[in-house]
Amino acid sequence: HVSDPIEVLRDVQRVLRPGGEAVIFVPNAAGLSAKLFGRYRYGIDAPRHLWHFQPSTLCQLVRRAAPALQIIRLCTRSEPKEYLLSWRFQRDQDANRPYAMSDASATWGMRLGVALALPAIRLADALGNGTAIELRLRKPLVRDEAGCGKEPRRPPDTHGSAGNTPSAIPS
Repeated sequence: HVSDPIEVLRDVQRVLRPGGEAVIFVPNAAGLSAKLFGRYRYGIDAPRHLWHFQPSTLCQLVRRAAPALQIIRLCTRSEPKEYLLSWRFQRDQDANRPYAMSDASATWGMRLGVALALPAIRLADALGNGTAIELRLRKPLVRDEAGCGKEPRRPPDTHGSAGNTPSAIPS
């Protein structure tokens, strides 16, 4: 929903405090639903999704636009409803019927089909072919010589009272 994802990532890098995290969640252009439904895929959501990413292209974009951020999690996951809505959209378009975005008219048979397909959908997720990409980023606390983030060393407790030692470093 953004016109300039590079600028958004630069802003995220700028405003995140050390130790802070950001999560990006976008449709997966290389996911199973994209392969099955192509231009009928519900996740395309044109014209609101202006950019389409695969896991590898999203990671490349982050490395280019926000090199100080670490990628700490990359996974795909699926919303089974997307398969149902994509199938309905393709069916209605192929029959030259107007498509209503309301899924209230979805038949129990279609819902049962999605439920039966759940094992395959979960397998697609495990193989990186889910309908959406989740990318978790972190701004490192300290950078070492190799460019890796690490936790800062705490000074030893010289007062002998562990109860006064903060349990977490504020982020």
